Amino acid sequence: MTLGQNILDGIGLAHMDFYQAIMILIAIAFMYLSIVKKYEPLLLLPLAFGMLIANIPVAGLPAYDDGRLLHCLY
Repeated sequence: MTLGQNILDGIGLAHMDFYQAIMILIAIAFMYLSIVKKYEPLLLLPLAFGMLIANIPVAGLPAYDDGRLLHCLY
């Protein structure tokens, strides 16, 4: 394996799903709206942070897997 592939495998980008990428982009858009545009920051910033954390690949946080952190909180 090359060094670049080891890095991509280690950070989880190789395991990222199309839907996770879309949700991360939406979370970044919500963060932009709440921080830069000052559009409902008390609502959008925590929502965007939760969306971002829940969609990190290979982090073990998704709510749809039994025994994972968000599943236990749900």
